Amino acid sequence: IKETPPMADSPILSGLTFVFFGVPLREKSELSKEINKAGGEVSLGLSKKVTHALFQDETKITSFQLENARRYGTPVVRISYVSDCISAGRKLAEAPYFISSSKTEDTSQAVSYTHLTLPTK
Repeated sequence: IKETPPMADSPILSGLTFVFFGVPLREKSELSKEINKAGGEVSLGLSKKVTHALFQDETKITSFQLENARRYGTPVVRISYVSDCISAGRKLAEAPYFISSSKTEDTSQAVSYTHLTLPTK
């Protein structure tokens, strides 16, 4: 039996569902195609079904998105996670792709201040 090397259309991302945080439309479209081709799914919004939230620029992620990801236990990882998994031919550990801890600390403070300073009508 002849073994074939992993290909981009093999189910490397099977069982994984991704949502995008702060990713421009063009990149979302291209990445969605890569994810689907590799056996993964893309969700329009965060839910219990989503296994990973992808970001390109952490300054574009809202405190609301981070708080929801935390609530669902969804890891927030760089978009390079997808292409690196496909290149490696397997699912990789998420830790090297996590959002920086300074962003999550800053955002958690922003969340509390946001709730305190919202105008009332």
